Amino acid sequence: MLKELFSQLFYFNKTDRIWQLPFACAICVGAPLLVSAYFDKLNYGIVASLGGLVFLYIPKTKIHHRMVILMACSFGMATSFTLGALSHFSPTLIGLVLGMIASLGAMVCRFYQLNTPGNFFFIMLATLGAYMPFEIANLPYLSGLVLIGTMFACVIAFIYSIATFQKTAIETPKEHTYLGFEEVIVDPVIIGIFVGLSVFVAGLIGLEKPYWVPITCVAIMQGMTMRSTWIRQLHRVVGTAVGVGLSWVLLSFSLNEWSIAVLIMLFSFLSEYFVVRNYGFAMLFITPMTILMAESSGVISADSSTLIVLTRLEDIVLGSLIGVLGGLFLHTPNLRNLVSKSLKFLYFFKNAR
Repeated sequence: MLKELFSQLFYFNKTDRIWQLPFACAICVGAPLLVSAYFDKLNYGIVASLGGLVFLYIPKTKIHHRMVILMACSFGMATSFTLGALSHFSPTLIGLVLGMIASLGAMVCRFYQLNTPGNFFFIMLATLGAYMPFEIANLPYLSGLVLIGTMFACVIAFIYSIATFQKTAIETPKEHTYLGFEEVIVDPVIIGIFVGLSVFVAGLIGLEKPYWVPITCVAIMQGMTMRSTWIRQLHRVVGTAVGVGLSWVLLSFSLNEWSIAVLIMLFSFLSEYFVVRNYGFAMLFITPMTILMAESSGVISADSSTLIVLTRLEDIVLGSLIGVLGGLFLHTPNLRNLVSKSLKFLYFFKNAR
């Protein structure tokens, strides 16, 4: 089994994803950065570029259906960022708020059968919003920047859809059928509990601004089976370990705003190009991209590149361990039934009252 796990590290899956998709994603993320670099306001551009990540939710359906999905996801991402940012002013609530966002996001994605990346970017925006330093008066402005980023991504998605209409196979939208209490309610509740738990544990052991702990936790728990959860954890730890090494090299240089913007665009393209082929290899580019975005938005400080690298490794190890523990509850029948029975008891007890 171990041999098979490690062989997965070097196996590249075949995919029909065309190169125009990661290129369009790089435009959605990078254009706000280039504009903000011109005006010497890169931290604002980072916030807008987070909204540009909504492009990754584009389905392979007809254009009118694509745009409806993207606009709905835009609302969800902006709401997640705003709620996460509100918890910034009460650190004790961050774990509770992020857990609720992870749970509700998973419920919505499963109820409407939204494909990958699922609720991942909802929790990512909420997490960065929770740990981003800002004044309360600037919250509406920052939320507006996220919405501007999503609006720009929708425009790029429309242009991309027209340009590649004959190059991609068009799928018929799935009929929305209720998948059942277990999948729509129980699984998201478990995900939310362990995402919130990861934040509380990180606070107890004294990790400063552990934004990558809940992000890693929810990424690990997205594995469809326990075996895939272990494979995903292995890919994430190994890929991230190499990625933080690359980040350490980059942070050792004096990067200006233009070079940061270009690097984030490049890493965005490479990560989306490889993520469907080899998750671990994609983490090599996702890691420095996330660190650069967090450092530029003020979530972390670039005073010491070595300290940043060591801190991110601690976050990833902790998030991965809690994510695997959550995966045990998701994929072990006895543990999963324990949560299911508790939720059903609360549901019927509420109705009885």
